[in-house]
Amino acid sequence: IGRVDLSGADYHCPAYERDGKNSSGNADRTDKKGRERKNQKDFRRRDNRPADYAADWQERKNVMKYYTMKQIVQSQENMQKRGQRKLRGEVRAFPGECGFEALYYDKKSTRRDYVIVEVHGGGFMYNTARDDDDLCAYIHERLKIPVVACDYRRSPQYKYPTGVKDVFACVKHVYKEYGLKQGHVLIWGHSAGANLAAGAAFMDKQSGVHAIGSQILDYPYMDVYRKSKERQRIRLSVKGKLMDTFAYYYTEEQNLKN
Repeated sequence: IGRVDLSGADYHCPAYERDGKNSSGNADRTDKKGRERKNQKDFRRRDNRPADYAADWQERKNVMKYYTMKQIVQSQENMQKRGQRKLRGEVRAFPGECGFEALYYDKKSTRRDYVIVEVHGGGFMYNTARDDDDLCAYIHERLKIPVVACDYRRSPQYKYPTGVKDVFACVKHVYKEYGLKQGHVLIWGHSAGANLAAGAAFMDKQSGVHAIGSQILDYPYMDVYRKSKERQRIRLSVKGKLMDTFAYYYTEEQNLKN
């Protein structure tokens, strides 16, 4: 099979000419005008969009990246129902405007010179102190010292820094209530609760209270500023979309890296 030179001006393709396209370039000019008309229609269509179109589109994109408020609230309600059972700890409301509770485990204490403040996990938005009821009761019975489970306020209803402030308020209240020495509060947090525990310890040091003497941080969720795609996947951990949802609703999107 020989080579055919298609670069010459005398070459014509019957099928090409039948469709109205030839080497003269008339069809190209027609197509260009058609594209211009289409672009003008697109611009007119954009101009006629409602003022809240950008906000609606951003919300639709967020739905694809994160779980919706409806899904979150439904899950929170289910967890609240799960927590409505007979508790081994004593529920006490914190005084003032904090608006949160704590579970006290103090019936079998043989010494009260140290107190454990326990902070539950749940991505800053799920679970309650009631979910750790059996764990806290077990620790209290083994160590014979008081355990206080902080039921801090959660996102998305209460964003950062409400949660960490609640935990620190719990630490200060327990510190004064039991008349403890400096460094005699042991704070213990799990996952997102470990993040709040570390934050409360930092606030304790910065404020000069020095109530906290040690931290126990179980699998702490500390890197909320990183997307799930930027982190190495942890086997048997929660899905990336859920992790991103935790961070998104805990703090504002534009402040994740601040």
